Amino acid sequence: MREAARIGFEMISGECKLTKMSKTPDKEPNENGSWGIGMYSTKGDGNADGYGFYRPENPNNFWPDYECCEPWEIENHKLAIKKYDEAVNDPSNK
Repeated sequence: MREAARIGFEMISGECKLTKMSKTPDKEPNENGSWGIGMYSTKGDGNADGYGFYRPENPNNFWPDYECCEPWEIENHKLAIKKYDEAVNDPSNK
């Protein structure tokens, strides 16, 4: 199977930067898979300050672009939020 690179642009502090993802992911939902492209917050304050393929540590600070993302990418993001929230709320992690 041939691997294809995903290339996109990110706006960070008014600068457009070319980004490259490692490879095209499988199209089956996977919590570690691609979230697609969308708006994100690098400050973690809930205010979007960029658009692109950036993946913040907290998936709650990423909002997929539903017009551009594949359904499986949106599902990946939902799975990542679920896993992150479960880990944050797990009493053994405190």
